[in-house]
Amino acid sequence: MTASVILLSNARMPFPSLALVCLTFAVAAAQEVSYFSQVLPAGQTLAERSFAGSFVREDIAHGYVFGGQGGDGNVLNDLWDFDMLSKSWKKVTPLLVSGQTPSARAEHAMVEWGTSSAVVFGGRTDTTLLNDFWSLTFPSTPSLPPTWRRQIPTGGLPSPRKGMQFCGVPNKQIFLMFGGVLQNGLVASNGFFITEAFNWSPLTLANQSSLPALAYGSLTLIENRYLVLFGGAGSNGLLNDHVYIASASDWLLAVSSGLQPPALHFKFAHASNAANAAPSARMHHIALPVEDSLVIFGADRTDSLMITCTLLLRPTGCLQSRQD
Repeated sequence: MTASVILLSNARMPFPSLALVCLTFAVAAAQEVSYFSQVLPAGQTLAERSFAGSFVREDIAHGYVFGGQGGDGNVLNDLWDFDMLSKSWKKVTPLLVSGQTPSARAEHAMVEWGTSSAVVFGGRTDTTLLNDFWSLTFPSTPSLPPTWRRQIPTGGLPSPRKGMQFCGVPNKQIFLMFGGVLQNGLVASNGFFITEAFNWSPLTLANQSSLPALAYGSLTLIENRYLVLFGGAGSNGLLNDHVYIASASDWLLAVSSGLQPPALHFKFAHASNAANAAPSARMHHIALPVEDSLVIFGADRTDSLMITCTLLLRPTGCLQSRQD
């Protein structure tokens, strides 16, 4: 398999960065090869930031970055568009419904929502945590601006939080999240999901007591078959190096059909490389699905050092690690 991804401003890493990196994977029958190539964007300059939200519209080859914490420490609420063909940034001024726009924030969730929208949930301002829910809808004409709309979901509203593990479902209006840091500083161990009906529902877990409370890890859907929970930090501040995998096919089928979904059963996976060494504990990493695999890049550790290796995880539990 061959696949390329673009890391947009290293949006979930905890330091300001203007670098764009293109990472290409060429996977042959017996080996994996990866290399990096730096992208030097044209056009307007994206201000440095960390803890931003980002998503990619593959249909038009554009990536978007919203908010984050600027280099001066203040949180932002600007929206930027990166054209992957021309390799250029452009600041976007969305239309507003009733004059409302999302407040400046960082450590929020942002995912693609269907085929021409995105949603934003929660995060933090300079002073407090959030649990509001916003949609960003793009018109059929690419030259026209998108529209922000505050959504008021029904159901059991998740408490304000930041740093949650989250993912969307490709081409569907389904958003899942797990954990995150709550207002009292504790880390949550529960999950929620929301669909196109804008109704929050608890994420029923068959073995919730065996899952750790986590924040700043990753939750990734692979091929609409597996949900993979990896890394993050617990309430005690210790980092996690465990991999949990749940079969998601039946759950997605039920939710897509408007039915009550079955409980998700996350199983601990002993993921190791050829030397039988588990991946090191980490948080703030970037996790991307690439065909049948999960690609994990970079991370932060409690000793303030950065991890720069690339990990390739297949849901069978086989993990291979390379230092690039």
